[in-house]
Amino acid sequence: MFNPISSSTTASYPATQPSLKATFLSLPIEVREKVENHLERWEQMYLFEALTRVTREGKPVDSPVLQLHLLQQRIATKYHQSLACSDKSLSAFALSQLQRLEEQGQLDKAVEKRALFWLLSLVGDQAIYGYLRERVAQDPALKEKLLSWVERSKTENVQPMAANALTLLVKSGVQFNGADLRGIRVPGADLSFGVFDSAQLQGSDLSNTYLVASWLRQANLSNAQMAGVQFDEWATLQEKSTAYTCAYSPDGKNCAIGFANGEINVYDKSRWKKIHTLTGHTKVVNSVVYSPSGTHIASGSDDGTVRLWDACSGTITHTLRGHTKAVRCIVYAPSGTQIASGSEDKTVRLWDTASGAPVHTLAGHTGTVLSVAYALSGERIASSSEDKTVRLWDTASGAHVQTLEGFTGAIRSVAYSPSRAQIAPDFDKRTVREWGAPLRPRLCALAGHTKAVLSVAYSPSGAQIASVSGDKRVRLWDAHSGASTHTLKGHTDWVHSVAYSPSGAQVASASNDKTVRLWDAHSGAPGRTLEGHTDWVYSVAYSPSGAQIASGS
Repeated sequence: MFNPISSSTTASYPATQPSLKATFLSLPIEVREKVENHLERWEQMYLFEALTRVTREGKPVDSPVLQLHLLQQRIATKYHQSLACSDKSLSAFALSQLQRLEEQGQLDKAVEKRALFWLLSLVGDQAIYGYLRERVAQDPALKEKLLSWVERSKTENVQPMAANALTLLVKSGVQFNGADLRGIRVPGADLSFGVFDSAQLQGSDLSNTYLVASWLRQANLSNAQMAGVQFDEWATLQEKSTAYTCAYSPDGKNCAIGFANGEINVYDKSRWKKIHTLTGHTKVVNSVVYSPSGTHIASGSDDGTVRLWDACSGTITHTLRGHTKAVRCIVYAPSGTQIASGSEDKTVRLWDTASGAPVHTLAGHTGTVLSVAYALSGERIASSSEDKTVRLWDTASGAHVQTLEGFTGAIRSVAYSPSRAQIAPDFDKRTVREWGAPLRPRLCALAGHTKAVLSVAYSPSGAQIASVSGDKRVRLWDAHSGASTHTLKGHTDWVHSVAYSPSGAQVASASNDKTVRLWDAHSGAPGRTLEGHTDWVYSVAYSPSGAQIASGS
């Protein structure tokens, strides 16, 4: 992980000398590598943070330039991206450098700055790509300047700049359907998620490019140099049973999938290798969720039980019995110390996660409990039901707080706003309603769907709501005013599930039309359509980093 640093380079950082001579760094490199191999990712992050902090006159100083220097000189290449992505100051630094170039009218010059482009590729921040997308859209001259680098690569030795320019264009959302790119030389370009349908790429140099998840339908690649190209198709997990639910671990390393046969498979996301099969349930697994710490998994099943599992070993720690019918939904409290489960027996049960002991049985619904959600404080729970009500409960006492009525159909999903004390339930009669707290009468009814609303989600900021329906539409709403901002059309059958990316910039929707569609959350513009499933898609989820999406069908 750590490489020697030259004396000449070190001399340029005289103030950092005491820190860089730490005991750990004085160990032989083979010993340091053995130590590093036993560190978890979060420990690597802490170690990196320690290396990038220096003391000057008794005050801690954080320098992005120093961080990058240490990253390049002392950290093995394979760890660069994960560590850079975890450090928000590097993303902010990269964005500030781009903004400075724009102020000087030289944003296109970013492709010539090797160190800056290395940083951009490392942090891979969606906010940065969003910034570039706006600039390219607003400034046609910028787009033409970047395209000119690509064109010049056909006859001039400007391959590094051309590769950087094409990378920026692709990351900015520029599509190349039918484009004449014959003879371009862009080795090493990152063209992942690029759109190159019917593009003319004959005789081009695409060696070592990244074409992961790119669209190349009917593209002409004859006589193109393709050595080292990465076409990696993201994992397709062929299972022996219907997948009903899936969840990423909080650190994004693993993904758990629940099946109709009662099994739960856990995969290592880096290789999509199955690391555990959790057996114990005897019927369909309806819900699976990781604890906030990621150390445990909870699952609910048609067999009426909730089971807790050790996420590391895959062993069962507790079987929670008490429900008399199928468990339809489960959720961890924000603290991780409690679980709430909703059932066809019309109750919500609260459980202690450490002991598995029952805490409270929340009775009052007269129909199946379809969804439960904790408030961010953990002091309240909202539950929704087929009885056309949402009930609010106190988690400490189990007392019923209030019943929200006025709905005309079963309420399939309920969500708390991440930024305000609001609840957005969805239900079978075409409308989403949003309720405020302190608990007032109905705040607003989000009307527009023409068939049953099947799923609803708040954006990470809490400013927007997304809902999906049997009317084949995805609708976006302003969470403050309740106004409909966009109606997203494209699905050809019922839409079952909706999720926001962690950045809030993108929405994913899963449908009976066997596809997952991606949408721009700000403009409502359609993005990629993810195909490959051969049956209805019931569930969709983003990884914590937002770099991957999992869907179950």
